[in-house]
This record gives sequence, C-alpha cells and structure tokens, in this order.
Amino acid sequence: MTSINESDQRHLVITADGVVGTVHLDGQDVSKLVRGYGLRHFVGEPPEAVLYLAKGRVSSLFDGLVRVVVADEQPDTGEAVATFLAGIDPDLLANAVLRRTDLDGGRNELTRAALRQLIDWAQGRE
Repeated sequence: MTSINESDQRHLVITADGVVGTVHLDGQDVSKLVRGYGLRHFVGEPPEAVLYLAKGRVSSLFDGLVRVVVADEQPDTGEAVATFLAGIDPDLLANAVLRRTDLDGGRNELTRAALRQLIDWAQGRE
C-alpha cells in the first residue's frame, strides 16, 4: 500500500449502541448520509474507514485520524442480513412479537408478526 499523506486524513468519530448512533467527520454530523461503514487497520499503516452512503443511523467505536474512502457499491446484503439475524435474541423477539398490536389471529400470524418486528428493528424502529 502506498503511504498516506497526512492531508488525506480526516478526523472520524463513530458512536453506536447497536441500533442508533452517529458518525462525525471533521466535527460535522454526517449520520443521515451514512448507511454503514467499515474500518480496517493493518500494522504499520494508518486506519482506513469506508463510509457507505444512504439514509441510516450508526457507545464509541473509533475516535482518531483515518483515511476516509466513500464507496458507491453496497456491502453484500446477504451477509449483512445474516449478521443482523445472528445478533437477534430469540427471547427478545418472542416477547416483542407477543406485544405487537397488529396481531390479527390469522394463519401464521406469529411468523408474519416476527417478520414485521425484524423489519422494524432493521429500520431502527422499536
């Protein structure tokens, strides 16, 4: 990798609690412009951040100087969905489904309600 000129570096602060958070770039809140991000850091090289543009939201994960790269391509959605689902607590999901006000008593209502609940959580709604 080529060396990074200090002028290429920007100050990045990311805060997240698993559902909502913020992304500040050079002191400016850009959270509403960022759908996701990736951080990588190799020994002997400065950290690098990739900010994925879209609507979205993001405790403090990183605070420091990084080289910021804005990517047009979206991350692998299948992997993102699998990661999201792997982080779901089954007890929390079951309780949230049973508390929903849109249960209709129809066939497969709990499955439909679970899917609606997962969509709500994925979109940052409770």
